[in-house]
Amino acid sequence: MSREAGSSTPSTPEGPADLERLRQGDEAAWDEVVRAHGGKLLAVARRIVRDEHAAEDCVQNALVQAFLKIGDFQERAALATWLHRIVVNAALMMLRAQGRRAEQPLDDLLPAFDEYGHRVVESGPAPTSPEELAERAEAREIVERAIDALPDAFRVVLVLRDFEDLSTQEVADLLQLTPNAVKIRLHRARAALKTLIERPHRRAPERVPTPLVRRITGIVGRYMPLTITCQEFDGFIMDYLEGSLPERPRRLFEIHVLRCRECRTYLKRYKQTLALGHRICREDAEALPADAPPRLVAAIAKARAGRA
Repeated sequence: MSREAGSSTPSTPEGPADLERLRQGDEAAWDEVVRAHGGKLLAVARRIVRDEHAAEDCVQNALVQAFLKIGDFQERAALATWLHRIVVNAALMMLRAQGRRAEQPLDDLLPAFDEYGHRVVESGPAPTSPEELAERAEAREIVERAIDALPDAFRVVLVLRDFEDLSTQEVADLLQLTPNAVKIRLHRARAALKTLIERPHRRAPERVPTPLVRRITGIVGRYMPLTITCQEFDGFIMDYLEGSLPERPRRLFEIHVLRCRECRTYLKRYKQTLALGHRICREDAEALPADAPPRLVAAIAKARAGRA
């Protein structure tokens, strides 16, 4: 996957006079738009459809749609934001048209818990933390490969919510899901991404017998009002990080973090995974093929001729 390196950002038409040029189908104005925003739009489309050529088709379709709908553009929003939403919709439509593909079961990538609700500890050497990975030259490649390995239903939610900064409600509307379903998929996608980044070749965890003291605390914990299990803690992570966890569960969550070393480490690395993925994807921009701007502008000109 190629990247633009050290290139200056082209100017983009944003003022009323520039927008009027776009509405008139001015090829020079649309060429400026393509060069200013095409790389970012291509990166967004590629993260959704996972194919370079399909992503280019998405961008072309999105720019033609943008030209046809430029009269409806509300100048209260930035042009880049408006184009971004159009390309996201084009990519989602293409993804649906492609149908389902063979995917790795997500459960193999999620935390495991024993019958007492304690986190299952994996045997073997400690995994590389996202914080350590961030300092390595191959960090971008590992993160992108991990994102691509997620099943579509979870990867798309992760990309839209965490990397494209759409709200939970906006993602729900785009994917025709409930907000709660989006939050569940997002948490599972984040947890799976953490696993894929830390252990790229991971298999199902090898269970280590639960120590007697943890079995006892697991049983007693069911009857103690100020205790939650690791499994319950895992279910609270999303709301806790979003600041929407009610006061009592929040207190129980924070008490558990202090008491449980495994969950404390897990939460730290969960947050590091989000920060690393967000940093890499926000910096991400595809280098447009040399023939792309003229080809994209030609597609817009063809749409203009067809509308005349």
